[in-house]
Amino acid sequence: MMLTAIIRRTIMALLLLGAPALVVFWVTPQLSNYLQEDYRLWQSLAGLLAVLGMVLAALFSQWRISSALALMITLYLLVFTNGSLPGAGWFPLQLLLLTAVLTVIAVLPEWGPVSPATILTGLCVLLAVLIGFYELPPVVPSVLEAHFHTLYGLDLGLPAIVAGLGMAIVLAVQLWRPEPTRGAVLIGLVCIFPVTLTTPSLANWVVHFATAVLALWGGLLAHAWALAFIDELTGLPNRRALDYRLRRRQLAIAMVDVDHFKKFNDTWGHDAGDEVLRWVAHTLSRRSQGAKAYRYGGEEFAIVFRTAHPAKAGKHLEALRRNLYENHFKLRGPRRNRKYRGKGGGKPVRITASFGLAMARSGEAPAETMRRADAALYRAKRNGRNRVVVSE
Repeated sequence: MMLTAIIRRTIMALLLLGAPALVVFWVTPQLSNYLQEDYRLWQSLAGLLAVLGMVLAALFSQWRISSALALMITLYLLVFTNGSLPGAGWFPLQLLLLTAVLTVIAVLPEWGPVSPATILTGLCVLLAVLIGFYELPPVVPSVLEAHFHTLYGLDLGLPAIVAGLGMAIVLAVQLWRPEPTRGAVLIGLVCIFPVTLTTPSLANWVVHFATAVLALWGGLLAHAWALAFIDELTGLPNRRALDYRLRRRQLAIAMVDVDHFKKFNDTWGHDAGDEVLRWVAHTLSRRSQGAKAYRYGGEEFAIVFRTAHPAKAGKHLEALRRNLYENHFKLRGPRRNRKYRGKGGGKPVRITASFGLAMARSGEAPAETMRRADAALYRAKRNGRNRVVVSE
């Protein structure tokens, strides 16, 4: 399962990076030729969009996006003022600093407004701006002039190499533990990578910058979508997502309830209860092939099927019930790592669930199908729990 997940994430990441790469290396030259000298309006709009995104990201407590936009804005201003500042010769170092810090904030977790990532961003922006006002010393550090030739004939400076390594690192972390905002920063790095290869025209740079800003906005919107439609505790789609799904045609609905959950909470505490809900949600989502699991509320879940065969849906639910029953949940000790949730040492506890299944009838409203599934669930609980009951 782990290998399958990594392969799936790799394919998704390559597809996700393909679009901005296409924009950067093929669409951008076309657009810059089209813009010519009329890029000033688009320059202002891109800058305004970046500032607005930075403020909204801070309001949403998405400091990774906010920090990335702050770095992008700094780089944006440095490119447009490069010829007018006394320290124009420092630009390779400024570019290296900004791309390196972009990599760091993409890898670090979200820790709030006062965190290593936000502090590092502030220091980087301050340093990049300050050195722009100081002329380069007579003896230029060789690191700023170092270039490396590749087998493909590219003349790569240190900023390009740092940016390339940064993209590889962020991609590896994103494949291991995907997050929408990290993916957005990765796309932003791809969009500004050509700046590390050569000094672009101003019209060209507007397109690069605007694409990076739109990518970061995409990460911000993905986070807002997750807040609205994803249950934070279990990671499953929530009841609002279920309501939207039921507006479309469905073939079968199952309601699931964890047995004796209140007693478990009273005995082991709410933290252990949360672990159980995560464990059950993981089992339902991982093994619900051909169906979609949702967190309905409390200890209740819902499963929406794409099959019209009661026997097939019932067999699937029976497999889920048996899997929960046979694989004991193990309480996580104080030194247990979260990634080993439900596995390894600790006290084994048997967790069971009751299932109620209702097949959709012709012309029946989804709310009525769910009501019948709920009634079947309560019959399962009255008949002794840990069983599947199909609505008549």
